[in-house]
Amino acid sequence: MMNYAFGHPDSSVLLSPYGPSVSFINHASGGEANVRLQWVEPSHEWMNKSVNWLERNAENAQLSFDFIATRDIQPGEEIFLDYGDEWQKAWTEHVNNWSPDVESQGYVSASDLNKDAEDQHLVLRTSKEQESDPYPNNVQMNCRYRIARKGKAEKYHSKEETKVWDASHANAKLQPCEILSKLAKQTGEYLYEVRILERMGRLGIYGKNDKIPGVPKGQKFIIKSVPREAIEFGDKMYSTDILLSNAFRHEIVVNDDIWPESWNNLKSS
Repeated sequence: MMNYAFGHPDSSVLLSPYGPSVSFINHASGGEANVRLQWVEPSHEWMNKSVNWLERNAENAQLSFDFIATRDIQPGEEIFLDYGDEWQKAWTEHVNNWSPDVESQGYVSASDLNKDAEDQHLVLRTSKEQESDPYPNNVQMNCRYRIARKGKAEKYHSKEETKVWDASHANAKLQPCEILSKLAKQTGEYLYEVRILERMGRLGIYGKNDKIPGVPKGQKFIIKSVPREAIEFGDKMYSTDILLSNAFRHEIVVNDDIWPESWNNLKSS
């Protein structure tokens, strides 16, 4: 989150963007940048307020930036913003001094494991096999399966239900799962028996209106005849490389000429 926020070295204020567009605008220093920042409403009352006032009163989004082209930008040309000298200095120092952290040993992203699905990970290991030959600790298994959500008045037939996978689940949402067993077909391919795991007890990355993957607490779903293409590796929550302790973190620096002087609560007198 820090890497997409806007701030200033002399201020504790961090502006976190609501829209996703900023994450697509990369850094370019000096004359290579082709856009600059400009306040949509430079005379907004917050511009003259102190940081203490903002902490007490700024409870919703009222400020926004425009990205103003500094020259003609051709169709298909990438947009670049200068993140500031402080950002560039911090990035250079990070690149020159970075070394793998202890917690990153054995780390392999789920996306990299999925890219190897046709080669190294064509045949998946069961939970029992993983006890002696585990996958990286930061990943979990996810299975495509559509779980029928019961209404308040409806009940599941039993604490454990066994279903057979069919093609109607091919595009279903991924559910956390574990592989119980596998059966080789005459073609050499494998079909898997999996258990859909319980949904997480907290919302985490999911909003309050989202359907959280997994089955209701106390319920068990065993799914038979699941094909390999319906099983993927997924990153466990809070385990991706951007959350490692030695990952690069620095806000985008806003130029002095548009940053409000009243926000500079860290500036030495």
